[in-house]
This record gives sequence, C-alpha cells and structure tokens, in this order.
Amino acid sequence: MSEEATPVVSASFDEDNTMLINVANPGYPFTAAQFDIKFEGGIGIVNDGEYYDVFLGSRTSSRNHSEPECNTQPDGSLRVVILSLKNKVFTGEEGDIATVALDVTGVADGVYQYTIKNVALSDPSSQLQYPADVVEWVSVNGGVIGEATGIDSITADGENANEAIYDLSGRKVSKIVKGGIY
Repeated sequence: MSEEATPVVSASFDEDNTMLINVANPGYPFTAAQFDIKFEGGIGIVNDGEYYDVFLGSRTSSRNHSEPECNTQPDGSLRVVILSLKNKVFTGEEGDIATVALDVTGVADGVYQYTIKNVALSDPSSQLQYPADVVEWVSVNGGVIGEATGIDSITADGENANEAIYDLSGRKVSKIVKGGIY
C-alpha cells in the first residue's frame, strides 16, 4: 500500500453540539473502525449512565454495521468500535463514520483540546491501517460548540477584529500584540 493511500482522520462539529468523526480513505476500503476520544475542560459525551450517544455516521448502515460499542478507558477517553459482521465496507471514500453528541453543560466559554487517538481501520482482508492521532481545539461559547479559532484564522485586513483570539495552547490572548508578531 502506498503512502498516499493512508487514511486521514478528522472531526467537524455542527450547531447541535454533535461531533462528526470523519475519515478520508482514498484507495483503502475498510469494514471496521476503532478510535478513542478524549476532551479536556469538562466537555463530555452525552450518556444516560449506561449508553453513550455515539451513533453511526452517514457512511455506515445499520444493516451492514453494528451500532458503535463504547467503553471508558483507564485514561478517561472513550473507546468506540464499529464492526461489520457482513464484512461490508463503509460507504464512499470520505465523510463521517460516527456522530458523537457532546455535553457542554457548565463548561466555561473558551477553547478546549480534544484528542482522537488509537485509530485502527480494518479492510475486508483484515489488514490494518493506523491513521495518525488527531489533537485539535474546539471552542465553547455560551454552551454551544463551534470550530476553534486561533492565530491561523486572523486576517491582516481586520476582518476578525472583534473575535476572541487564542494562542496555540488554547489560552485567550488578552494583551495587545505589538510589532505584528505574537
């Protein structure tokens, strides 16, 4: 398998505080997925005490794939496993494979780190791929999850002048930046 075919994992968020676990896997069809999710700062995954609100994504079908099995790991992360007992591949070559309902009740406004790690994807022949871990930030404003803002999102024309600015550690920048360099 060539290096270009290595799958890439990412996440996106919608307005309903739902995280979408995305996989881009051109040239690598897969039938099963496993990953661990961990949030910092009090963000949690909605659960009823026994079951977590983690569901199949747009690339999966309940006829071909099991509902995600979830269990808490010793480090506090949530392990998610999606299997195909029929050895059916996930639909398409990119998009969400799972959705995760997030709970931000009582979480202060700010930017928080999340990690998607220990990712393993299995093809129909049980050959495994291990995409790179994802360490990113997500913003919480007034109890609503949004894409993270950061130094990379600031434009020179002042377009984002009234938005909060965060450093790469997720801390809100409150000092005046001098000389155009932070």
